[in-house]
Amino acid sequence: MVSERVIGGLIFAVFLIILVVFTAVIWYPPLAAAYSILALKIVDWVLVVGVSAIAIWLGWVMISTKPIVPEDKPEQPPTTTTSEGDTATGGVSSQPTTANQTQDKKE
Repeated sequence: MVSERVIGGLIFAVFLIILVVFTAVIWYPPLAAAYSILALKIVDWVLVVGVSAIAIWLGWVMISTKPIVPEDKPEQPPTTTTSEGDTATGGVSSQPTTANQTQDKKE
């Protein structure tokens, strides 16, 4: 599958080219039609520039954003408790012991 950066680069490049070519065709007299209406030129130019700006921005964001790497979390086996409250892992608790609990066990 094609990466997001490649797709973003294509969007960026294509719309940048469209923007330059369309601007040249609209405002460069030999390329423009002889009877073009200024109001239509301005509206068309603003619409194309607006859409191109959004597409260029989207492409730039896709190019420059670092990919999200999922965080690997190791799976821990479920612990079962016995009737005495100790875990079934040989009486070893996963919780840290306090000083009072250590003294109680020594007595």
